[in-house]
Amino acid sequence: MAGIDWGNVPTWLGASFAAGAALAAFLTLASQRRQIREQRKFIEEQSATLALERQELLAVARDRTQAQARQVRMLMDLSGRGVRVTNGSDAPIRDVVVRFGDRPASIAEEVLWDERHGEEFTRSAPRGDAKIDHPPDYLFWSRVAVIGAGKTFHFGAESIDPAQPEAYFTDDAGVRWRLDVHAKLSEHPESQSE
Repeated sequence: MAGIDWGNVPTWLGASFAAGAALAAFLTLASQRRQIREQRKFIEEQSATLALERQELLAVARDRTQAQARQVRMLMDLSGRGVRVTNGSDAPIRDVVVRFGDRPASIAEEVLWDERHGEEFTRSAPRGDAKIDHPPDYLFWSRVAVIGAGKTFHFGAESIDPAQPEAYFTDDAGVRWRLDVHAKLSEHPESQSE
C-alpha cells in the first residue's frame, strides 16, 4: 500500500475551504436576491396602496373644494325675463356675474320675503356710481360683489338672448366657478373671459 502524500493535503484542505466559502457566498447571494425580490414586491404593493390613497385624498379634496359651489343654484325665473341665483351655502359667494349669451345681465335685484304680507319682493342692486347711506353687501348693477349665505338674487336683461344663461362666481376658497341652468358646474380659470 502506498502511503498518503501529505504534500497534497494542504492543497485539498484549501480547495475544500474555498469550495465551502464559495457555497456560503452563493447561498448568501441567493438569500439576498430573495430578500430583494420580497422587498420589491412589498414596495410595489405599498406603491399601489399609496396610489389608491392619493386618489382617494384627491377625490376628497375635490369634493371639499366643490362643496360650497354645488350649493349655488341658478334657475330660470317664472317670468321668463331672467334667472335667480341662490346661494344655499353657509358662506358668501363673491363677484357674481350672469351672462345671457354674449351679453351681461343688466338688472340685479335681491329677492326678499315680506313676512307681513306673505309675498316676495325685489330690491334693486344700486349701480356702481350710486350714493347710498347704508350700502348693502352688493355694489354693482349687473355684477354683484357679494351674495350672502341663503340669499337669492334675480338677474335679468331688457331682452333675453335665447342662448342659455351662465353664472360666474367666486367661492369662499377663492375658486372661480361657471354654472349653467342645467346645474353643470365647472371651474372657470381666471385667464378665460366671462
